[in-house]
Amino acid sequence: MLKLLYRPPFIGLFPVALIFLLQALGHSHMVLLMRIFGADSLYWIVGIEGLIGAILVVIGAKIGDEVWATWLGFAGGVQLWNGWVEFAFVYYAHRYVDPNIQANMTKPEYLIMPSSLGIVLAIGMFFILNRETRCNAFMWIQKHLGLKVGEPTPAYIRNYSTITAVEYVSIAWFFYMVLLLLYDRKFVGDHHPLMYAAFFLFFVWGLYCTQRIVKFTRITGALRYAIPVAAIWWSEIEILGRWKLLKEVWLFPEKHITEMSLIAAAFVTFVAYSLWASRNRLKQQEMEARARQGAAAV
Repeated sequence: MLKLLYRPPFIGLFPVALIFLLQALGHSHMVLLMRIFGADSLYWIVGIEGLIGAILVVIGAKIGDEVWATWLGFAGGVQLWNGWVEFAFVYYAHRYVDPNIQANMTKPEYLIMPSSLGIVLAIGMFFILNRETRCNAFMWIQKHLGLKVGEPTPAYIRNYSTITAVEYVSIAWFFYMVLLLLYDRKFVGDHHPLMYAAFFLFFVWGLYCTQRIVKFTRITGALRYAIPVAAIWWSEIEILGRWKLLKEVWLFPEKHITEMSLIAAAFVTFVAYSLWASRNRLKQQEMEARARQGAAAV
């Protein structure tokens, strides 16, 4: 019976659940750090957190093994985003943003982040024009826009650690940009028809990606694909919270200890499953390789 758990659809669904819950825990992590530590110590702590993330990515890049490279890259990407990226915006927002002009944004850093939109678009051009990409969305864009970027390099060895880390940071950054532009009343606004259209689009997009990921047979590939899938579904949660239709308990973890403890426990369970499935899948591949070698020798 246990073998059924590292086969479709669980191979794909569990990583999505893992990263989905990570979004809630990431919000609580940020809130608690800002409430517990003062400005003098906070930025030293998050600086170290980002440094740990960078070290994990480097270690993953040196290992080369796809399973551990993917997991170390994923863990490193999370730490890089939580430590360096988000708190860089927080630091400069608290330093320069006038509290009287926060207006429709709930946090001062949300007034700073949209200024990086040009960087997001520029980086997106690199990914879209990258002939080595294996992203279905980018390959679809290349095909339908007639972008002749060339054939992938034969026997190209992918660095799964940096790929996963950069993917996590880029996806988180992209969806922040999308939501902040939707929230901005000068462009769209909370109850503009385009906001409702975006909510519907995210729902359809999430369903499409989910029906694809449930067919995955490799946990590492599923983990990388689950990063954007979970981000799409989490955008729905963010919009529901914006409409006051959902209570975001992760923003007040000290008041919702039971709920956050359950979320943390579920997250740990999904991580344990995914690591276990990765190991068992790797063992199965090794056994199949030995069997092929034995058959060839005969």
